[in-house]
Amino acid sequence: MAPTKIRTPIIFAALFSLVQVAAQAQSALTSPVTWSSQIVPEKEGRANVQISAKLQAGWHIFSLHQASGGPTATHIQFAPSKDYQLVGATLEPKSISYYEKLFKMEVRYFENEVVFQQKIRWTKQPQPLKANIEFMVCSPKECLPPDEIELLIAPKL
Repeated sequence: MAPTKIRTPIIFAALFSLVQVAAQAQSALTSPVTWSSQIVPEKEGRANVQISAKLQAGWHIFSLHQASGGPTATHIQFAPSKDYQLVGATLEPKSISYYEKLFKMEVRYFENEVVFQQKIRWTKQPQPLKANIEFMVCSPKECLPPDEIELLIAPKL
């Protein structure tokens, strides 16, 4: 009879741990950032590629210009193509900046929503383009590991 009493708490503890791990895995699958994009035509074969990150309340994403040695900066890499040329650097709006004691440095980030913009010049007929985005998001309670996505951005015709 005694072995059954010992096994029941162990089995219960194992099942409880398994449920916790499954809940954490499900939480990790639900990203607190939603990405969208568009290509806005401009004059003389030019366009403005806009990449938007919409964040759930309490979360923030780091600037393109975040210094190394701290959280992972957002990085946008456009796939090379003969269809377009990049014009200048990718732009971002004014970020929030504060001194982060953990990293012993200024940290730059965005809350709610941010729109990154890249000017391009079409060298051929407008075609969809690809952008790879590496980013990291944090809340006051946690930071998720750096993530990477690929966007296929179609021009408005």
